[in-house]
Amino acid sequence: MEKRHSSCPEGLNFLRQDAGKEESPSTFTLLSNLLRNSRAAFFILARIKGNLRALATLRVEELQNISFVGPARAIQIKSAIHLAYRIHEYCPKRPILSSSFDVYSLCGRSMENLEKEHLKIVLLNIKQAFLQINTVAVGGIHSLPASPKEVFRPAVAHPSCTSIVLIHNHPSGDPQPSPGDIDVISRLVKAGRILGIKVQDSIIIGHNNYFSFKDERLIE
Repeated sequence: MEKRHSSCPEGLNFLRQDAGKEESPSTFTLLSNLLRNSRAAFFILARIKGNLRALATLRVEELQNISFVGPARAIQIKSAIHLAYRIHEYCPKRPILSSSFDVYSLCGRSMENLEKEHLKIVLLNIKQAFLQINTVAVGGIHSLPASPKEVFRPAVAHPSCTSIVLIHNHPSGDPQPSPGDIDVISRLVKAGRILGIKVQDSIIIGHNNYFSFKDERLIE
């Protein structure tokens, strides 16, 4: 028998996405299963109008104030989001990162909705294959450790690392570098030369876009 869907108010179209297929459940079904409460899932998706990007930006305090959610389910949702980010960054086959888009595809999307600026370094080997990613500063690129040596510590400690890519996010969503960004990156590039670790690129993550210093010829 064909499954029929009742009409939904505008903005609640997410309730009509489930075709009843186990291999392709709707967002509403997935969230209901996660929380074991369809009412909580309904009010969350009604709040964000089905936009998962908006869900990723909600703080725990905002989530727990939604009907039927509360503190425990709010933490459960944020934990699931962060777990998804880590799964996205898990790369057992060590992909080659030969372009700014390769780096953005690997780890940039998981940084788009962070509430604070994070500076990470992506470690590469001599063939530009991905080794690991480390967070070296939180709170902005201008909140770096006192010595650039601390920023490069993971790269220096890794026996196979010959170069890195710097990557940080702009919570405003605008990836264009500020004069301060350009100054800090310039100093880190010079420090890398001294330490024998080449800075291949520096990438700024915005909302669904990014800025590459190498692509714009700000890094040679």
